[in-house]
Amino acid sequence: MHDTNLLMLSGTIALGMVIGWMVRRTFIQQQKLDAKVLGSIISVMVGAGVLGIFKFFSGGINGPLPNEVYGYPIGLLAGVLATAFADFATHVEGEGTVDKGRRMLEAKNAILHQIAGGEYSALSFEDIRNDLGTKWWTDRFLREVIRNYPTELRHERLSDGRSAIALNKK
Repeated sequence: MHDTNLLMLSGTIALGMVIGWMVRRTFIQQQKLDAKVLGSIISVMVGAGVLGIFKFFSGGINGPLPNEVYGYPIGLLAGVLATAFADFATHVEGEGTVDKGRRMLEAKNAILHQIAGGEYSALSFEDIRNDLGTKWWTDRFLREVIRNYPTELRHERLSDGRSAIALNKK
């Protein structure tokens, strides 16, 4: 393989890895998956497959498309898998350490809105999870949210003994 071919192959693999990383990161960060986001992600993935089809129909290995074209789908797969592995390696009990601060802030704001928006003085952990549709919020995560925002939230015990979150009076 010539130096220029190796450089082209490295470039296409790197491009595929960056796009694969961006696609997976975008997919993971979506609060709600709509047709526009899903269509964009599918089009990127299908585009990589189309390159292989073009290569096949243009005469196989000796066709007019260079072999380096295959670097993009390989890089795309590597980028998606590397991001998936990194996400898996940084998650503990449903709590990602990468975006933990942002998740804590979002949880605090959702809890404040839920309690202040209703006629409640406190909500149990179970009610918060059910009302907000956040089944992955463990008791440990909710206690950590309370610890991180002590001026706004406090831990309480309801009359039936369940753990609850209440607003701190200002």
